[in-house]
Amino acid sequence: MNHMDFVTAPGISSVEAAEHGFFLSFPKDTLRKGKVEGIELPGMARHLALERDCPWFLRPIFGEDKFRASNDSQYLLWQTHAGSYGLMLPLISGDLRACLRLGDGTLNLECEGALPGEEPDEAALLYVATGDDPFALSENGVADLAAKLKTFRLRRDKRVPDWVDHLGWCTWDSFYHDVDEAKVLAGMEAFKQAGFVPKLFILDDGWQDTVKPPETLKSFGSNPEKFPQGLGGVVERLKRDYGVKTFGVWHAFEGYWWGTNPEAFGDQYRIVTTENSNPYFAASGAAKRHIVHPDDAYRFYQDYYRRLASEGVDMVKTDNQSSFDDFTRGVFGRVSAMRRFQHALQGAAQTHLEGNLLNCMSMGSDAVYNLKSSVVTRNSADYLPKKPETQQAHVQANAMNNLWTAWICVPDWDMFQSGNASGEFHAAARALSGGPVYVSDKPADANIDILKRLCCSDGSALRCDAPALPTRDRLFVDCYTQPQLLKIVNQNGPIGVEGLFHCYYNDGKDIEIEDSFSPADNESLPGELFAVHLFKSGETFLTDRSRPHTVRLPRLGYEIATISPVTNGLAAFGLLDKFNGSKAVERFEEIDDKLFLVRLRDGGPAGFHAPRRPRKITVNGKAADFEFNRDSGLLTVALNGSGRFDLLLHL
Repeated sequence: MNHMDFVTAPGISSVEAAEHGFFLSFPKDTLRKGKVEGIELPGMARHLALERDCPWFLRPIFGEDKFRASNDSQYLLWQTHAGSYGLMLPLISGDLRACLRLGDGTLNLECEGALPGEEPDEAALLYVATGDDPFALSENGVADLAAKLKTFRLRRDKRVPDWVDHLGWCTWDSFYHDVDEAKVLAGMEAFKQAGFVPKLFILDDGWQDTVKPPETLKSFGSNPEKFPQGLGGVVERLKRDYGVKTFGVWHAFEGYWWGTNPEAFGDQYRIVTTENSNPYFAASGAAKRHIVHPDDAYRFYQDYYRRLASEGVDMVKTDNQSSFDDFTRGVFGRVSAMRRFQHALQGAAQTHLEGNLLNCMSMGSDAVYNLKSSVVTRNSADYLPKKPETQQAHVQANAMNNLWTAWICVPDWDMFQSGNASGEFHAAARALSGGPVYVSDKPADANIDILKRLCCSDGSALRCDAPALPTRDRLFVDCYTQPQLLKIVNQNGPIGVEGLFHCYYNDGKDIEIEDSFSPADNESLPGELFAVHLFKSGETFLTDRSRPHTVRLPRLGYEIATISPVTNGLAAFGLLDKFNGSKAVERFEEIDDKLFLVRLRDGGPAGFHAPRRPRKITVNGKAADFEFNRDSGLLTVALNGSGRFDLLLHL
C-alpha cells in the first residue's frame, strides 16, 4: 500500500519505506519555513491526538472528521469510515523537532530547533502507517522509529531497575518545599507505627542548596539548615532503622528551576546565560537562565552523581527536562543539545547509580527519543490532590498516553495520596498501570489499608508485567466528558486483569454509569473459557471470551476484574485482598488432570475457581482448611504468614 492511500501531504521530497510504514521527507525551503500546511487524512472518521498542552506533558484530544488538537501533538491515531486505522508520528531529525498542529481547519506539520542557516537540505519529519490493529500499529511504528533514528531503545530492550517494584513514599505533597531531616524521620516513624514502611523513598524538591533570585543551584550538597548532617545522615537512618531499600532525590535537569548559579559553578564549568522565553515562568519575573554548556554536561553530571552516591543516594528523579529548549533557544541546536545532556544524565546514572533514574517533566519527543538506557518516565501532568476536577482526567490521560510511551519506557502514572477522597480510585489505577507505585501522603493521613492492598508483606509492589493499555472500544471515547467507563487491560502471565474506571466528571455530580466488559477486551489474552473474580463486589463466575458482563459504578468508582483462563476445570485468581492479586501467582502447573501445583509469593486469602469441592489441599506440605462456594465455584484458602506458599490442590 502506498502512503498516498491514507495521507496526503504537500511538498514531500522523498518517501522511504520502513518495515511497517513510511518516512516522509521534506526539502530545505520547507524546513526553513518551518511548516507543511494542508495535510489530509482521506476517510478519517475519528481520531485521538496526544498533545502538549504545556511544555512538559501530554494529554489526549478526541475528535471526529477534522483534527482538533491546537497544540503541539506528538502522536495521532485515527480510524477510517471503513474501520481500518492510521498512525502518524512526527520525528526528530538533526536539530529539527517536528509536531502536528491544527491550522485554519487543516492539519499542519511544524518543525523548529535548528539554528538559522543550519537547516539540512532534506529531513525525514513524519512517519505514517496503516493497519487493522491499532495496538500493533503503535508498537510497530515506534519500533520503526527506533530502527531509523538509532537515538533511543525500546522498553523491551532495556533493564527495568529494581526500585520500580518497591512501594514508595515521595515527600512532595506531604511537605512541598518545606521538607527537612526532622520531618522525613518523623514521617517514616509515623508510617512504621501505623504498620507500614515504604521501601522506596523519594526526597523531592526543597532539599538542595540553592540561591535566589533567580532560583539556581548553589552546590551539589544539601541545604545545610534543613539537613545539618548532609544527606548521608538521613540516608543511613532510613536504611538502618526503617529498612528503606532505595533512597532517591529530586533535582532539575538544568540543576535547579532556573539553572546552575554562574558564581558558584563558573570556575568548574562553562556557564551559558540565555533569556527567559517560557510564558509559564513569566510570573517569576526572572529574565535570565543559566546552564552548563552542553559540552561540559558530562563532567557536571559525573561530579554531581558521584557526590550523591558517596552519601548513599541510590536513584534520582530528574525534573524539568522539557523546559530545556527555553535554556538553549537561539544558542544551540535544539536536539543535539538535548542529546548531549541526555547522554550525560543517563551515563552518570549508569556509572554511579546503577541506572536508577526517573525522568520527569520530560514528555517532549526530543527527550523521549533520546532514551538510550533510561527506561522510567513520568507519563502525565502532576497529580493534584487539592483539585477534585483533575482526578478522573489524570487517570484517563495516563491510559491514553501509554499508547505512545509504553513501547519506549515504563510509564510512571505519578504519586497519589491514599488518604485523599480519590485515593482508592488512584490506587486501583496504579495497581494495573504496569509502572511504579508511590504515594505522597502526609504520613498521619495515609490509608494503610489501601497501601497494603498494593503490595506484598515485604513492601514489594504487585506490578503488572507490562504497561496497561486502553481497550479498543475506548480509543476514541473521551470518558471524562462522556458517560462511559474507561477500560484498561493488562496481564500477569496468562491471567488477565481489566480495570473499569468512572472518569466522567460532569461538574462533580454523582452520576452512576452502567457499562460492560468481556475477556475479549484484552486482545492478547489466550483461551476461550475464563473464570472471573471482581475485586470490589466479590462476584465470581465463568464466562466465554465474548460474553459481556455489566457493572454499575458511582462517581470515582472502579472495579477490577481478574480474568483467569480455565485449565481442566481450575483457574487461579491469586490473593483476593490485593488490587492486583493475580501478580502473586508465580507458578500454576497441572500435575495431572486432578492435581495442580500453585505457588504464591505471599500470604493472605488465596482464591481459585474450581468445578467441585477439592478432595484435599496441602500448603507447604501440610493439610489446609479451605472454603468452597458451590454456587459460584469460588474456592478460598487462608495462607497465614508471609513468604512463598506451595499449594497442592487435589480435585
